[in-house]
Amino acid sequence: TGMSGFKGSWLYLTLKQLGAKVLGYSLHPEHQSFMTLIQKNEISPSEYFYSDIGNYETLQARMQKFKPDIVVHLAAQAIVLKSYQNPMDTYKTNVQGTVNVLEACRHTPSVKLILNITTDKVYLNENQNKAFEESDKLCGLDPYSNSKSCSELVSYSYYQSFFKEAGVSLITLRAGNVIGGGDFAENRIVPDCARALMKDEPIVLRHPNYTRPFQHVLDVILSYLFVGYKMYGSNTFDSFNIGPQKALSVEQIAVYFCKIWGGGLINKLNKNDAPAEAQTLTLSTQKISQELNWNSLYTPEDAIKLSAQWYKYFYESSDSQSIIEYSKSQIREAIEK
Repeated sequence: TGMSGFKGSWLYLTLKQLGAKVLGYSLHPEHQSFMTLIQKNEISPSEYFYSDIGNYETLQARMQKFKPDIVVHLAAQAIVLKSYQNPMDTYKTNVQGTVNVLEACRHTPSVKLILNITTDKVYLNENQNKAFEESDKLCGLDPYSNSKSCSELVSYSYYQSFFKEAGVSLITLRAGNVIGGGDFAENRIVPDCARALMKDEPIVLRHPNYTRPFQHVLDVILSYLFVGYKMYGSNTFDSFNIGPQKALSVEQIAVYFCKIWGGGLINKLNKNDAPAEAQTLTLSTQKISQELNWNSLYTPEDAIKLSAQWYKYFYESSDSQSIIEYSKSQIREAIEK
């Protein structure tokens, strides 16, 4: 689900590189999107279906027709600022949408593994400057974060109530802030940097000193697939943090992006000019490292460099197919790592 989104688009391309049979289920892209480029050059009509996960009957019918072995649930309203502007839609998509996906899986006997992609923001964050572990309390404060905490609780209930007896594994994956080429959403640091630099405008930072575990999209996508590979057939419920080796501040991201790009100006807002967000957010990835032997592929600096290079290539190229081929080369490099 959520194939037309930023991570969903990269996941589709990566799965196709690995030879998987894929069906994407998502809304039409709202604006300019990576999936629009992919659809022009790569994807066949049989591999996607555009609809809202809020439409349960359609979702269930499509899932039962496709008969998937593995379901990766990515569809979400994923922007914190939008969740303040429209909390009802955020909860509807992120909570009831998760219920719909899990209910459709419950009535599709082919499903053996479900990966519910949540966020590092599911934890109760009182800005105590600690690295959150999987056993910490779930209670996001803003509507987006809280709705994803609820999605975690829904997942646990469905496993205990239905999937455990059916032998279906259900894993929730809590990734940090994901960056990379192909993200055109508003109010996200990397696409905001790229847009501002292309227009020769200053990069506006809402909270320059806030720290986040920024990680490259391919690092995250391959960790999802690795966890799925390890947990398939285990008949278990579990959760894993996915994050980089260190967290960077928003300003550090912008400064390094400008360095790779070759220039740019930064405009810092007073923190009172923006809605509240957690100031410090870091993750412990000890569990996934020790239990599954998975470690981050790229440093945050590598992630920023790969992202800036992608946007530079995108804005300088008029050929959509060459952009897709460039993206595939980044996928191949990540798979090799």
